[in-house]
Amino acid sequence: MSDEMVKDLVNCTNSYIASISDRFSRERDSKYTTEAEMKAFIGLLCICGVHKSSHVNITDLWATDGTGIEIYRTTTSTKRFLFLLRYIRSDVIHDCQSRKDIDKLVPIREFFEKFVDNCQKCYNVGDYLKIDSKKSKRKIEPRKRNGTS
Repeated sequence: MSDEMVKDLVNCTNSYIASISDRFSRERDSKYTTEAEMKAFIGLLCICGVHKSSHVNITDLWATDGTGIEIYRTTTSTKRFLFLLRYIRSDVIHDCQSRKDIDKLVPIREFFEKFVDNCQKCYNVGDYLKIDSKKSKRKIEPRKRNGTS
């Protein structure tokens, strides 16, 4: 994920937080996020995937009785993590509704396309490709983009 993508996430999320901040009684409960906090949040989501924690109660990950994972507690609070999980946005909410009639994936389309493009730039398949525990040698032609290879 590029720094530009993180900046976009932070800007869109902060824009959304600003629009819903009147729902909170205390200003600190709807605090804006930063690039560093967003990177830490994304890192925690990745760690959730590594530990296969998708069906684990979030509060169990922050447990202090020895069953939780320490990096969660040292990175952010449970409350802040859940806040960001609930209010993270990858698009500007003001023009999203008009575009949603045309494209149902409008909230994530641009972000997802940037992510896929970055993945394709950073990953090159070698001569040996292992698929489902089966090794095979095959020649893979690079995709052509806009008339270039």
